[in-house]
Amino acid sequence: MLSRIEQSFEQLRRFTADASHELRTPLASIRSVGEVGLQKDASPEEYRDIIGSMLEEINRLTSLIDSLLTLSRADAGQIPMKLEVFPVAEIMEEAASLLDVLIEEKRLTFSFEGEKNALVRGDRLILRQAAVNILHNA
Repeated sequence: MLSRIEQSFEQLRRFTADASHELRTPLASIRSVGEVGLQKDASPEEYRDIIGSMLEEINRLTSLIDSLLTLSRADAGQIPMKLEVFPVAEIMEEAASLLDVLIEEKRLTFSFEGEKNALVRGDRLILRQAAVNILHNA
């Protein structure tokens, strides 16, 4: 019983660390867009663009939170892994699209080199989150 309790606390610690790390970037982006928008007088259209940019980040944040909750449930054994075979390039493209705003803000480029048809067997959601983490940390 103590082992299970210790394992639960370890899962909670891991989830908290992962969530903090993953949520920091979109929140910083929303804050910076909002602060820059407030520092200048802008036309209604410019304000609309600023709000639109913030809403895009909020959508990404919502998606990220859903992913973190799913990963947390999977880590706790509450969700069985859904194993499937698919091209690894798909995961990399999905991960890069989730980070498009960050990549653009940092004036970076992303390209995937390798065998485009290389297959991987695993849980798509978990592998995509791993790819997002790797790209974000890079």
